[in-house]
Amino acid sequence: TTSQRGLKVHQQSVHEGIRYYCDRCEYEATTRKNLLNHQQSKHDYVRYSCDQCEFQATTQGSLKMHKQYKHEGVRYSCGECGFLATTQGGLKLHNKSKH
Repeated sequence: TTSQRGLKVHQQSVHEGIRYYCDRCEYEATTRKNLLNHQQSKHDYVRYSCDQCEFQATTQGSLKMHKQYKHEGVRYSCGECGFLATTQGGLKLHNKSKH
């Protein structure tokens, strides 16, 4: 499952110190996927273009988030005060600082 995979990655990166090193610079990643994303965005200049505006993302995940909050109007609502965040991370920061 996803949580089992996440636990394994956590154990490897935090407790076992496993790192993946870029062969083109000094960057080190805690996962193979993060290393691949780094190499594509920093060295291969891979970009993912939004089909609705001029935005270009360095990862598919950031393009998906861009589309959700810029074009689809996705918002995350605070259950205590009604604040609307554009990302889950933004809502988490709001809750930590305001509640």
